[in-house]
Amino acid sequence: AAAARRVETPSESSPIAPLPDQSLDLSIVITRVGGAASGLYKLALQSPHLASAVPAADVDLGDDSLRFATQLIRDVGQHVNDRTTDEVLRGIGRTISDHLPDEFWDALGTVWKAVAGPAVPADQRRAPVVQLLTEEPHVPWELAVLPEPVDPDGPPFLGAQVDSDTV
Repeated sequence: AAAARRVETPSESSPIAPLPDQSLDLSIVITRVGGAASGLYKLALQSPHLASAVPAADVDLGDDSLRFATQLIRDVGQHVNDRTTDEVLRGIGRTISDHLPDEFWDALGTVWKAVAGPAVPADQRRAPVVQLLTEEPHVPWELAVLPEPVDPDGPPFLGAQVDSDTV
């Protein structure tokens, strides 16, 4: 599966909204709360598969996102081309996952069941089409590790478990 598409918005003052696309199963919108040095964000989820609207949830990256991302990059840089690179990436993915609210994981689970669950005929099961819109250019949200990957043969990262080829 392809990685989730990232669309970054240069302006903090203008809210971002998902692109109108009927083929999307889940739209994830991450907007900054506060100034550029703030590590606080709001995460909004939209999906035709959710029975009701999901209230925007808080995401707190601590001091600031650039510092958060700089540490992630430093961790990867220390292990490039060695045998621990995969485990370092999984550790980074778990760190990102830990910052995502329960509402995100619940919504993703609901969407997965709607497009690939037991009620879906086997020949119609597929990975959900996900769109990621963010005002946070430093954090690789796509590396979030799924607690239970739906495709056990694929990497456990969000971007590898979803489909965005048609987005």
